[in-house]
Parts: sequence; C-alpha cells; structure tokens
Amino acid sequence: MDALIHVYTLARNSFGETVEENKNEYCGTFEPKKDGFEIGYTEYLSDDAENRVETEINVFARPGKVILCRKGPYSMILSFERGQRFETLYQTPFGGFSMSLFTREVVVEPENGLIRVTYEMHSGDDLLVHYMEILSDDESDLDAETGAQTLETVPGTDEGEFPF
Repeated sequence: MDALIHVYTLARNSFGETVEENKNEYCGTFEPKKDGFEIGYTEYLSDDAENRVETEINVFARPGKVILCRKGPYSMILSFERGQRFETLYQTPFGGFSMSLFTREVVVEPENGLIRVTYEMHSGDDLLVHYMEILSDDESDLDAETGAQTLETVPGTDEGEFPF
C-alpha cells in the first residue's frame, strides 16, 4: 500500500560529535508480511533535477532483524541483527569500498511500521556510530502521480516471505 516514509539518521564520531543528521520524507510503499513488513522508496542525492541521482531503497524488517538494500549508482546491502557483525561493499560511480557494521540495537514494531537501529560503522580507521529510524504512515490517498514507489519482488522468495 502507498505510504509516507519518514527516515531519520544521525551519525556521531568516536568523540560523540555529530557529523551528520538528516530528516527526510518519501512517498513509498509499506507491505505487511507474515512476521514483519517491507518498505520501499526512492532516495534522491541531489535536489537539482539535472544532476539528480536516484537510488531505490528496499527495507525488509521483522522483529530482531532488518535488511536494507540500496540499488542504483550507489549500491549496497546492510544487514542488522543485534550483536552481529556484517561486512559489505559500498559501490559508487567512483569505485567500491568495504565497510564493517556492528549492530548494537534493533527494534522493529510491525504494528506501527517502525524500525530503529543503532550500529557502528567501520571503514578503514574511521568509526562512526549511527542511529537510524524509519517510520511508515499509511497514505491511502497517494497514487502513482505522487511518486509512490512499488517494491519489486525479491528473487527466490514467495509472496509473504522474507529474503532472510
């Protein structure tokens, strides 16, 4: 179903200083599943229409686990499960680089369409602590002309199942 997706992110360095903070809203989709839900939306890296870069974001969430997939010129897969380390490759038009995540906390509330994740991101010698919150609001009056996105079917999964 069409939904308004609220995304809040905060990143702090090892000294506790805020290095990045973002609040964004996207027209997207929210699909309830057996034990959780899927969220999909498009992120734009520039407000300038001529230089705008689109990245499709798909989030698969169930209590205790979240997978976030970015598809486009800036692509990666992130997996969050409390106490787990995850290695990934972040692909950009300028090349790829590896990073390691360690998840401190994962909260998923399927009944509210809420995701909260706190994690450490290690890239080279850099350490950042990130907090991410995603909230989905039902927006039944949205339609295709508003920019609402539709999730693609994930290969290898049946309707109502997760890819993890």
